[in-house]
Amino acid sequence: MNGELKIRRRLADLSTQLLQYEDPQLIQYARTVIPERLLNRTVDEKLVLDLVIWFKCELFTWVNKPKCVQCGKSGKEMVPQASCPPVSPLEKAGRASRVEVYRCSRPGCGATTRFPRYNDPKILLSPAGRRGRCGEYANAFTCVLRAVGFEARYVLDFTDHVWCEFFSEKESRWIHVDPCEAKVDSCGIYEKGWNKKLSYIFAASKDEICDVSGKYCRLLSTSEVKQRRSMCPELILDQIIWEEDRSHKLKTNPPSQRLVELQRRRDLETQFMSYCQGKDWGDVNNVGRQSGSHKHELEGGYRSYKNGSAGYPGGMFKTLKYAGELTAPFKEVVEELGIKDEFVKNWLDMLCFLLQGLPADGAMNAVIGYMLQDWYKPGVVLDFPVGGSGGIVDALVE
Repeated sequence: MNGELKIRRRLADLSTQLLQYEDPQLIQYARTVIPERLLNRTVDEKLVLDLVIWFKCELFTWVNKPKCVQCGKSGKEMVPQASCPPVSPLEKAGRASRVEVYRCSRPGCGATTRFPRYNDPKILLSPAGRRGRCGEYANAFTCVLRAVGFEARYVLDFTDHVWCEFFSEKESRWIHVDPCEAKVDSCGIYEKGWNKKLSYIFAASKDEICDVSGKYCRLLSTSEVKQRRSMCPELILDQIIWEEDRSHKLKTNPPSQRLVELQRRRDLETQFMSYCQGKDWGDVNNVGRQSGSHKHELEGGYRSYKNGSAGYPGGMFKTLKYAGELTAPFKEVVEELGIKDEFVKNWLDMLCFLLQGLPADGAMNAVIGYMLQDWYKPGVVLDFPVGGSGGIVDALVE
């Protein structure tokens, strides 16, 4: 298959995929999955950040190799076999593109595990799904964005990654969001942080298909990138995109006023991409990859650990999974440890008050744990103001 035909087919597939998110029944189902706290809120960037953290930390699970269906082991024990087409009713209903097959090499097991690569967003959001790699993540999260009221794009990177965008009415622009990484408005992480050799990047919404390569690659004019964009001449590429975009619009038939708005947005985005070419991304985008295989992690370099201002490192998202335990009262730890001695309980109660100003049933585990860890370091002492809290109030009054 030549380059032109490959691009046409992938853009046509994008068109079909984006239209499915407009199904009212799918939207309604997605809203039953989304927590109540995230529904009926102002549709803004803060909501997207909360959604993507919930999605990554609570709903979806990244899968390099699935767990064995028999012994529950994963990792190197799971030996990949030849993939096969979907055969079960669920695999077919989920429109699995293929089914990856793994054999457990653990002594005494040897079970075979199937990992269907679902494409149906309803199955992906259901308990039968909720796992996968970037394709499943972006597919399901695009649906989530539509379900809470955002205009959403699905972004296809020809160097083997996909993510999403949402339109911000406040900023009047499309904003990047990667559900695999829980990153928002971080367009440069792929070229700068992951050191990806980008080539073609296309975006599709319910009303348009367009080339957004310049938004994520600031080296388009270099000979190196031009060599990578060799599937067809640029003029032919422009023609293909125009034709596929026109075909897509014929399916949705947006009104003339909407077409004018789409063109306005597109003109602004094109100007912005042109302006950014050749400019450095800055350290804020120097963030390594969190999701993916160990190979991806090494390639990304995990630069986020060297750049604290770069966003949310992987460790934070792992911590968020235990938010309930971390914010629970310290008294629960005392009870869990079975501490009965009244002197020890009163001592811990006093420590909680000294460290946080609250008794054990009000002080958070995270705060007390952090402070106790510091307290027992060499040379550390616990000081308390003369006169207690009354002395502090008197000093403030003076």
